[in-house]
Amino acid sequence: MLHGMGGSFASHYVPGMIRALLAKGYRVAFLHARGCSGEPNRLPVTFHAADTSELRHLVLTLKQQDPDLPLAAVGFSLGGSVLLKWLAEVRGQPGLAAAVALSVPFDLNATADTLNHGFSRLYQDYLLQQLKSLAIQKSAAQPAPLTAPQISKVKSLREYDDRMTAKINGFGTVDNYYRTASCTQYLKDISTPTLIIHALDDPFVPPHAVPTEYDLAPPVTLELTRQGGHVGFIHHYPVHQSRYSETRAAAFLEKYLG
Repeated sequence: MLHGMGGSFASHYVPGMIRALLAKGYRVAFLHARGCSGEPNRLPVTFHAADTSELRHLVLTLKQQDPDLPLAAVGFSLGGSVLLKWLAEVRGQPGLAAAVALSVPFDLNATADTLNHGFSRLYQDYLLQQLKSLAIQKSAAQPAPLTAPQISKVKSLREYDDRMTAKINGFGTVDNYYRTASCTQYLKDISTPTLIIHALDDPFVPPHAVPTEYDLAPPVTLELTRQGGHVGFIHHYPVHQSRYSETRAAAFLEKYLG
């Protein structure tokens, strides 16, 4: 299971999905992206949407421990984008039996623009608060492109990615980072049975950035819901009992894991 940008095991969307999978008899391995577990990672690089190395390492590790163990993955938001990119990279190689990606920011450039306007700015402010807190903590131990006071003054996700993410991780510019990491371009290369669940009212993704059937490989199913927000998909109340995304993901994975 892969969390979203600035997320962790404590993210609101995690417990319910874990309960839904445990109820099917599956074990769950949760992948904290570098720097998101509560302490800074020791290398200069940070978690970003083009980095599939951690997921690759986890899958290989689990395969080495039990070569016959069937594996599947669930990725939320930016973690879902990383998952889809990795699935394209390992096309035709042993990997996962199935995968589910939820509320994916398919086009990072379009997402950055959307989050900087209107009501969506509330989500941008929340994400930036998390990212800047992690970056300031990390900058206290390692050199960074910006000082802590400069990080605090960053006003948008695009500015953060341009001055921090792209520089630290070797992309040079934010445009190059967004172009490399955006996952729609990789969807045609996926050979693993994959379900993508996306809400048309997702405040992170404008309608024109949602992939069409022509962007998808045959094993990829894109299910669009009219409502659901960003990793919301409230099925009924009380919320802690069930979300549509949880029951749908568990049912999809059961077809391939048994």
